Amino acid sequence: MNQHEKKYLVRYEDSDINYITQFLVSPGEEEILLELSPGLLPGDGDQPLLPIKNRIALPWSTAQRLAQVLNQVVANQQSSPKQTAQLPTNASASYVPHATIPPMSPSGP
Repeated sequence: MNQHEKKYLVRYEDSDINYITQFLVSPGEEEILLELSPGLLPGDGDQPLLPIKNRIALPWSTAQRLAQVLNQVVANQQSSPKQTAQLPTNASASYVPHATIPPMSPSGP
């Protein structure tokens, strides 16, 4: 085992899984707020409704690590698209160096 690798026992507190196709990102001074939605619904008149199912606040350091891990997972999937994801019963985690995320400017959905 690498000196930075650690094994963790994972306990799922909630077994619900939300399928997310839309999200809003709101950068703050100390964290990034992610607002997650399953998708647009018909709203009043011409304006669709975006129902938010989950809200997650991530400190910048965690958001950087998440961005790096997601980039790596997407790159791996693109190079080997036949792999399928599996939920682990035991998970091992390794040190992931911080990625650099450029400052984000607020924008509408």
